[in-house]
Amino acid sequence: MIDRVAWGVNLVFSNGLGFPKARWLVLDGARDEIRYKHYLRRHQVPTTVFYSAYPSYSAAELDRFREVRSGINARDEASAASWLARL
Repeated sequence: MIDRVAWGVNLVFSNGLGFPKARWLVLDGARDEIRYKHYLRRHQVPTTVFYSAYPSYSAAELDRFREVRSGINARDEASAASWLARL
């Protein structure tokens, strides 16, 4: 994924202390995935606050809910049969 957005990450963060060297502001830098990941790990900060919009549901359940919701809005019978199977 970083290979697709590296130019944007470089544009914003390339002047940061310890960021992998970027050329012409958008080249290299985050495109070197290993160096970029090392940079991220060195600059992580523990958080004391965590927010969850749906604390009682798992990610798998939220995905299933999303698919059912999009199935309800579907206009064809195949989509309706697919989301009904998820109930």
